[in-house]
Amino acid sequence: MTSHTRLRLGDDATALLFALRGRAFAQLGYNEAARESFKEALRVRSRASEVRHRALLERAQVDLAQNRKAAARKSIEKVLAEDPTYPGLQDALAALP
Repeated sequence: MTSHTRLRLGDDATALLFALRGRAFAQLGYNEAARESFKEALRVRSRASEVRHRALLERAQVDLAQNRKAAARKSIEKVLAEDPTYPGLQDALAALP
């Protein structure tokens, strides 16, 4: 078990921590670890929409940095479909090629 999977997804706060951990890993250049953290944050679909949307947009940024345009678009479109006014969504859309 890796260090970023030791936490349990017991609630929305824990899911948010996974999303923030993913962001930190990405900023350090650990893109695979970041993606795993986002995967854990998004694993339970019943999480608060704000937490899911944050994780999806963060994951999209990592995907764009790795030239995974289709994956980034898919994450961004999920947020767009659920909440077109979510903060940061317009910036994420503008970043798509």
